[in-house]
Amino acid sequence: MVMSHFSKDKSLFNTDKEQLMTYVLDHYDVRYNPAKRGWQKVRCFNEVAHIGGDKNPSGSVSLDYGYYRCFACDLHGDGYEILRELEHWGVKQVNEAFGGEIVSTDERGTWL
Repeated sequence: MVMSHFSKDKSLFNTDKEQLMTYVLDHYDVRYNPAKRGWQKVRCFNEVAHIGGDKNPSGSVSLDYGYYRCFACDLHGDGYEILRELEHWGVKQVNEAFGGEIVSTDERGTWL
């Protein structure tokens, strides 16, 4: 588990979207350039939708925005939405996976 991606207080909701997207890219072994700003082409996280493989990268990620979009299968969103879609995790599972505390409703509203 790579905890260096997250805030010191270990709460997902206090982690910026760039850190969360970086974790998701690393989690799915997607090659990217962490120093590059703006949009960059990457392979899709959703291997099930790409039966022959994603040989020509169909996805784009922006670390500045913490956002991803695949132009072939239409998977898109921030790091939390990607984990929710592909891993079928809810807010509680994502936060607990990263060692966070139970999140209050007030804190959840500030992040989403």
